[in-house]
Amino acid sequence: MEKLYKLLTQLGFNERETDVYVALCGLGQAKATVISRASKQPRTRIYQSLEALEERGLIARTENNGVLEFFPNRPDALLELVMQRMGELDSLKGALKEVLPLLAIRKHGTNQKPIVQVSHGMEAMKMIYREILSQPFISIFNPKLTYERFGQGTVQWAFGRQVRLRARELIVDNEESRTYTSRWKMTKQYQYRILPAGIQFDTDIMVTDNLLTLFFYDDEFTVVRIDNPRLTAPMKNLFEFVWKLSGDPPK
Repeated sequence: MEKLYKLLTQLGFNERETDVYVALCGLGQAKATVISRASKQPRTRIYQSLEALEERGLIARTENNGVLEFFPNRPDALLELVMQRMGELDSLKGALKEVLPLLAIRKHGTNQKPIVQVSHGMEAMKMIYREILSQPFISIFNPKLTYERFGQGTVQWAFGRQVRLRARELIVDNEESRTYTSRWKMTKQYQYRILPAGIQFDTDIMVTDNLLTLFFYDDEFTVVRIDNPRLTAPMKNLFEFVWKLSGDPPK
């Protein structure tokens, strides 16, 4: 079982999900309360772990006399997951060639001359989103663009799950923004406001430190990054001005 634990961890499963999967493999088929006891996981969290395992194809559900039960899928489901991950890594190789030069931007943050980097491709865009969403940022965001392009929000598309954001966002007012704000609750670290009606953006604009990043949802998935404090400083001031003019999201 130690090797199984190690494999699941390498595939991105957390400790709770791993315990649940190993317990279910031993049980064969069981309802959630039984799996909760066997895995020593709280009942309040057990369904979250089961759903995560089901989404990745490792387990399935069935009804037995009206009672919901879960069972592990065939053993080669793990092999398929490994092969899928290998395919994803292969697709990232090309993206890395475009993204790696962007990392050098940090070394020249105080230059007066702007440093501009342009990348293309879905995987490159996803990696840049992951980098920015993992640190404090401010942004002007139009949820409609991501829902139309990816069928889901930016965070879910980039990470495949919810993550804790440390940011302030100005959100374009449309139907998709209401869907977005209903799913994302504000915290002390994450705040958002709705832009005044009529203000539209077809670009996702994000600012971190001295770096301005523009995401274009064109066919080439273009991302433009500009490193220069003389550019980001007025952008931050403009953001603060518009923040005061913008409204709270609908209750």
